[in-house]
Amino acid sequence: MMHYYYTIAASAAPSINFMAQQSLKRPLQKDDVELLSWALYQTGKDLSKDDVDKAWEGIAKLTKQLNQFYQKYPIFLTPTTAYPAPPADYHHIPQELVAQLSDMSQLSKHEKLDLIYRQWLPAWTLTPFTQLANLTGTPSLSLPTYVTTSGLPLGLLVNSSAHNDGLLLQMGELFEKANRFHILTAVHKALPTNLSQETQTRTKKTKNQQEISPVSYHTKSWTRYASFQTSHNKLPQTSEDNSQGISVAAYVSLFLGTLFLAGSASKQKETH
Repeated sequence: MMHYYYTIAASAAPSINFMAQQSLKRPLQKDDVELLSWALYQTGKDLSKDDVDKAWEGIAKLTKQLNQFYQKYPIFLTPTTAYPAPPADYHHIPQELVAQLSDMSQLSKHEKLDLIYRQWLPAWTLTPFTQLANLTGTPSLSLPTYVTTSGLPLGLLVNSSAHNDGLLLQMGELFEKANRFHILTAVHKALPTNLSQETQTRTKKTKNQQEISPVSYHTKSWTRYASFQTSHNKLPQTSEDNSQGISVAAYVSLFLGTLFLAGSASKQKETH
């Protein structure tokens, strides 16, 4: 499934060069974009129409299998994420891959695709569940149902078949009316000025791995922001001492979301 994901991502990346030529009046350069966007652009230039068609055909087959599953099981439940949110400065691209992503000129098409997969793997380790709905165009709803003992939210992801959004909304309403939402609500308008120092102090004190537990009340206030921070050693080992940020994943997810919606709509028209 993820092979389809990054193949289509790479196939769309050359459009970034078109936008660069329109706005910058020159071809795209590495320093114009995030490292992952540059790597996708370099990989996309090697992909053929057959490569992209096979990826979309694979997604269509996966979507058909998923629809058959939903005929028997209308609801599919997973966590929203596999781990609590990482720190803002958490880096997901392994350091040993940075140089390779910067210069892929000597790599074959398959080596480039494999490199794209390996750099994305740490991020997918943190959030492995949402891609199913993203790729198949099926609805999902994340419910705020848990908070870790250190104050970080975790959610329940409710998935269902295409055009079954109403059932998901009913599920959400059921949880809400039963007061099963556990939402963090800020009680101060501004963060404390000593947040960074306080976070570092608490990180040193908190060495035990986080435990996930339900909150026994409806709303948990953010009375101490630093207690809601987490440290790198509570996340999968992903070579976090590198030079690229997690904002890359957010950028690409936004870009791909639009792409997959357009692609799914196009494929549905072709099948009718």
